[in-house]
Amino acid sequence: MKTSNVIIKFFFAGLIFILVTACTSKKSQSSPDGDIENEADLSESTEQEEEIDAVEADGDTDGMEIVEEETDGENAETAESESESEEDQRTVAELLPIEATVSCTPAADACATAETVDATYAYYRKDYFFPTEVYPEPTEEPLDGGRFQIVTIAKAAGTVTEIVINGISAEDLLTQQKIEWYHYWPQTLIVGEPVWVAFHSRKAEWDSAENGELLIRTETEEAVNTEFTVAGNSVPITYVTVNEARNSLLIHLKNNDSMAHDITRLIVNGRDVLAAGIACLPSATIEAGEAVMLTVPLCLQIDLGAPWNVVVEFDDITPSVGAGRVIRPFFPIEVWPSSSECPLPGVNDAVHQMALNGGIDTFYIYWNGYQGCGYDRDEMFNVTLPERGDTYLLLGDDFPFTSPPENALPNKDAILGFLTGDESDWNIYDEDGYPNAAKKAAKTRDVWTHFPDLFTYNGAMTNKRIGTFAGMADVQGIDLYAAACAPHVLDYGNHPPLRAPYDYLKNARNNHMPLPTWLYSQGLGGWYTLPAPQEILTQAISVAAAGGKGLMWFQFLAEMANENPDVWAAMSDANWIFRGIRKYLREGDITGMASSDENTIVELIRAGDAIVVPIITLAADVAPTDAECTEFGLGMEPEAPHWILTERDISVNLTLPEDFPVVDAFEISSGQPVDMQYPASLNGREISISSIPVSNDLPIHVFIFAAKSQVREEVATAMTRPNTKKQQISEAL
Repeated sequence: MKTSNVIIKFFFAGLIFILVTACTSKKSQSSPDGDIENEADLSESTEQEEEIDAVEADGDTDGMEIVEEETDGENAETAESESESEEDQRTVAELLPIEATVSCTPAADACATAETVDATYAYYRKDYFFPTEVYPEPTEEPLDGGRFQIVTIAKAAGTVTEIVINGISAEDLLTQQKIEWYHYWPQTLIVGEPVWVAFHSRKAEWDSAENGELLIRTETEEAVNTEFTVAGNSVPITYVTVNEARNSLLIHLKNNDSMAHDITRLIVNGRDVLAAGIACLPSATIEAGEAVMLTVPLCLQIDLGAPWNVVVEFDDITPSVGAGRVIRPFFPIEVWPSSSECPLPGVNDAVHQMALNGGIDTFYIYWNGYQGCGYDRDEMFNVTLPERGDTYLLLGDDFPFTSPPENALPNKDAILGFLTGDESDWNIYDEDGYPNAAKKAAKTRDVWTHFPDLFTYNGAMTNKRIGTFAGMADVQGIDLYAAACAPHVLDYGNHPPLRAPYDYLKNARNNHMPLPTWLYSQGLGGWYTLPAPQEILTQAISVAAAGGKGLMWFQFLAEMANENPDVWAAMSDANWIFRGIRKYLREGDITGMASSDENTIVELIRAGDAIVVPIITLAADVAPTDAECTEFGLGMEPEAPHWILTERDISVNLTLPEDFPVVDAFEISSGQPVDMQYPASLNGREISISSIPVSNDLPIHVFIFAAKSQVREEVATAMTRPNTKKQQISEAL
């Protein structure tokens, strides 16, 4: 079970609070800590208002204007007023089709010759975080330093033996506390092929530096000896992935600036694919506030574990740079189960099937978990699960990373990757002063060495220290829960508001981009009590709204599911929503091209064939407090406090990407796609939808806009539950 010293702090702080002050009476309020407006907004205030974001460490948003969010949702009011006229009283379906205004077709074959760009590019990302006054976390604000991603071309072949930065070995920089981790990939270099290096440093000297030096040594000679620039820009590469066939690279960018920028060159894996005609741009101009998705065809199916790197050059700002490794194109619906329940086939078939029926397909399992559950590990991992094809594993951090057993995983079809640690970011350094992130990064390099087609995952718990850790694993996660009196990282007396999970999850995504995040949601099990159905749904859909590429539940216990069927039904319903849309969540990325009132989270997630719009209401009639949770924990109150959400109607504004046509639109309701029946209007590329009901029984909506007519059927098929006795569907859906 996940534990931390925060739990102890939470309990004793609460006990002291009760002894010193009179017990706080229960009260109704719209937000437990007052409304979080835009004190922490890295807003991307352009033509569209974006949700609250964490500031960058330097306070300089690289040309991004910090703005105050529109009180009570001026955009939403505009949408309502527009829809009042008879002319605008149409449903979304009556607005369709909506044609794309720009498009392009590559002029050359994916296997055409493209020029190698023999240059070094670097991107310096300052850490994202929320100021202490927004989320009073007992951690320091990370004002100094940041993360580098550097791509260059190898001048010599061989296996990498040393990385040297500014004349000092990376290993020495770790012991000197000048960097916290580093990576390079691939491990064996080929002349004329790309290699990338990444590292994080909390040192202030990087903030005033213009250049750095990078040296890569192999066993025989220097393969790289180059300078790199110390610069970021306002148009970052936010996410890069492959399609399901692994024969196209999908690249997402976001213009956070207040002015447009023109792309002049696109370099993928060291080749100028734009000049070669392999790729094309629907529009070279990225307008202020706009997010774009570029698709680059690949000559051959790219291998799992293969390096990728992307450089986007502009006419007036420094290049955007991203680098990583190809991981399996799969969006997991994962649970951290109780080890006592052993939810694997042939071990505990009832619990395993219950999980599958509830939409779960991935389990966190310790490498040595077979000892307590009594199964044959080799048979389970390499035969039973691969033959089933419906159950996947994230293996625990008890794996012997440095010296794994010989031929440990001959069949990796059911193995996704390895956990390197959970809530690892609570301490920057260990008791000897060595960076904790470096120890996790070393586990990652061991996995890359022995299992290059698998990946590593690391979990976090803070918003201010995660920036130091993000990038040292292939996939990053984080947890913060706002319900059922779960322990939290904030100072006592500051119960997390309902939007806090979303804020922490999105902050993790911002720090880890352009790499993927698998994000936690509060489930069955844990501490004092269980979340209510509305709390399950709001936190789960926050994973989608924050850009998650995997849904991680903490926790799943079949015993609690049986005792709390309404909670289990809500959790199952959320899982099957994700089942229907996960292809688009994984291939797509959040854009910020959606807006509503201050008590609503709405996001526009753009993929190739579909746009997904998750909507979450935050307005509450009743909100829990830490004092109430302490009273409940001490037995002074018979029931735990819960969020009770306000019944109201909301409006949302959505800005469609210029190159995205819409031929169908629907929402997911009662476990299936249905037409949206809300008043809507269209003004250019902006759709305004009003009179959307939300309440305690209906806290979320998921809209889908399709570029192809078959999307609706594909979503419905993906949401089809097993032919067994169906779980009770919660009234919320």
